[in-house]
Amino acid sequence: MTQATLDLYGHFLAKTNNPLVASNILIAHVLVGRRHSPVKPPIAMTVAEVAEQLQVSERMVYKLVKSGELTACWIGNLLRVPARSLSQFLEHRDQPKPCGLRIKV
Repeated sequence: MTQATLDLYGHFLAKTNNPLVASNILIAHVLVGRRHSPVKPPIAMTVAEVAEQLQVSERMVYKLVKSGELTACWIGNLLRVPARSLSQFLEHRDQPKPCGLRIKV
Protein backbone atom coordinates (compact mmCIF):
# COMPACT_ATOMS: atom_id res chain seq x y z
CA MET A 1 0.00 0.00 0.00
CA THR A 2 1.13 3.52 -0.70
CA GLN A 3 1.32 6.17 1.98
CA ALA A 4 -1.61 8.00 0.36
CA THR A 5 -3.75 4.85 0.67
CA LEU A 6 -2.77 4.43 4.32
CA ASP A 7 -3.61 8.09 4.98
CA LEU A 8 -6.99 7.65 3.32
CA TYR A 9 -7.66 4.53 5.42
CA GLY A 10 -6.75 6.53 8.54
CA HIS A 11 -9.21 9.22 7.47
CA PHE A 12 -12.04 6.68 7.05
CA LEU A 13 -11.13 4.94 10.30
CA ALA A 14 -11.29 8.25 12.18
CA LYS A 15 -14.73 8.97 10.69
CA THR A 16 -16.26 5.52 11.35
CA ASN A 17 -14.35 4.20 14.40
CA ASN A 18 -14.74 0.76 12.84
CA PRO A 19 -11.84 -0.94 10.99
CA LEU A 20 -14.09 -3.19 8.91
CA VAL A 21 -16.30 -0.34 7.71
CA ALA A 22 -13.24 1.84 7.05
CA SER A 23 -11.57 -0.85 4.93
CA ASN A 24 -14.79 -1.48 2.98
CA ILE A 25 -15.12 2.23 2.25
CA LEU A 26 -11.48 2.37 1.19
CA ILE A 27 -11.95 -0.55 -1.21
CA ALA A 28 -15.05 1.06 -2.70
CA HIS A 29 -13.25 4.37 -2.91
CA VAL A 30 -10.30 2.90 -4.79
CA LEU A 31 -12.47 0.74 -7.08
CA VAL A 32 -14.61 3.69 -8.09
CA GLY A 33 -11.48 5.73 -8.65
CA ARG A 34 -12.53 8.70 -6.58
CA ARG A 35 -9.30 9.39 -4.78
CA HIS A 36 -10.15 13.00 -3.98
CA SER A 37 -13.80 12.85 -2.89
CA PRO A 38 -14.56 10.89 0.29
CA VAL A 39 -17.21 8.16 0.27
CA LYS A 40 -19.83 8.55 2.99
CA PRO A 41 -20.07 5.67 5.46
CA PRO A 42 -23.48 4.01 5.78
CA ILE A 43 -25.89 5.70 8.17
CA ALA A 44 -27.67 2.45 9.02
CA MET A 45 -27.01 -1.23 8.34
CA THR A 46 -29.14 -4.30 7.88
CA VAL A 47 -29.21 -7.05 10.49
CA ALA A 48 -27.18 -9.24 8.10
CA GLU A 49 -24.49 -6.54 7.73
CA VAL A 50 -24.26 -6.09 11.50
CA ALA A 51 -24.07 -9.87 12.03
CA GLU A 52 -21.24 -10.09 9.49
CA GLN A 53 -19.29 -7.29 11.16
CA LEU A 54 -19.72 -8.77 14.63
CA GLN A 55 -19.14 -12.30 13.32
CA VAL A 56 -22.31 -13.57 14.98
CA SER A 57 -25.61 -14.92 13.69
CA GLU A 58 -28.50 -12.72 12.64
CA ARG A 59 -30.48 -14.29 15.46
CA MET A 60 -27.89 -12.97 17.95
CA VAL A 61 -28.26 -9.46 16.51
CA TYR A 62 -32.04 -9.68 16.97
CA LYS A 63 -31.46 -10.79 20.61
CA LEU A 64 -29.14 -7.82 21.21
CA VAL A 65 -31.78 -5.48 19.78
CA LYS A 66 -34.57 -7.07 21.84
CA SER A 67 -32.52 -6.82 25.05
CA GLY A 68 -31.80 -3.14 24.38
CA GLU A 69 -28.03 -3.61 24.18
CA LEU A 70 -28.10 -2.59 20.52
CA THR A 71 -30.38 0.18 19.28
CA ALA A 72 -32.29 -0.34 16.05
CA CYS A 73 -35.19 1.27 14.25
CA TRP A 74 -37.87 0.15 11.84
CA ILE A 75 -38.01 1.82 8.44
CA GLY A 76 -41.26 0.52 7.03
CA ASN A 77 -41.01 -3.21 7.63
CA LEU A 78 -37.19 -3.24 7.55
CA LEU A 79 -35.09 -3.28 10.73
CA ARG A 80 -31.98 -1.10 10.52
CA VAL A 81 -29.15 -0.58 13.01
CA PRO A 82 -27.67 2.93 13.00
CA ALA A 83 -23.89 2.93 12.52
CA ARG A 84 -23.57 5.16 15.61
CA SER A 85 -25.45 2.56 17.66
CA LEU A 86 -23.06 -0.19 16.56
CA SER A 87 -20.03 1.99 17.41
CA GLN A 88 -21.44 2.75 20.88
CA PHE A 89 -22.20 -0.93 21.45
CA LEU A 90 -18.61 -1.88 20.56
CA GLU A 91 -17.14 0.88 22.74
CA HIS A 92 -19.07 -0.38 25.76
CA ARG A 93 -17.97 -3.95 24.98
CA ASP A 94 -14.32 -2.86 25.23
CA GLN A 95 -14.75 -2.52 28.99
CA PRO A 96 -13.53 -5.73 30.67
CA LYS A 97 -16.16 -7.46 32.76
CA PRO A 98 -15.69 -10.35 35.19
CA CYS A 99 -16.72 -13.60 33.59
CA GLY A 100 -17.57 -15.43 36.80
CA LEU A 101 -15.19 -18.34 36.22
CA ARG A 102 -13.58 -19.91 39.23
CA ILE A 103 -10.06 -21.22 38.94
CA LYS A 104 -8.74 -23.64 41.55
CA VAL A 105 -5.18 -23.04 42.60
